Amino acid sequence: MKEHIWIKALSVKGDTIYGEIDNEPEHTKEVMLGQRIAVLKDSVSDWMYTRNGKLVGGFTIREYRKRLTQDARIEFDQSTHMKFE
Repeated sequence: MKEHIWIKALSVKGDTIYGEIDNEPEHTKEVMLGQRIAVLKDSVSDWMYTRNGKLVGGFTIREYRKRLTQDARIEFDQSTHMKFE
């Protein structure tokens, strides 16, 4: 089973992205929260960053947010520092 995992503190060298696991994996024991890893660019399925507080990219998180109830969406928006457009 494949699992999508967020990585933070990115640096890039050639075709490799270096970073730190930024969420608690649910299905895999191969990596853990906070672990430093290296992945090939071609294995990236989503990406995001903020520009002036507005989310750029983040297609997975946008889909997740879209499926929330209105009350849950309001709570989610208040828990993050990103603005969704």
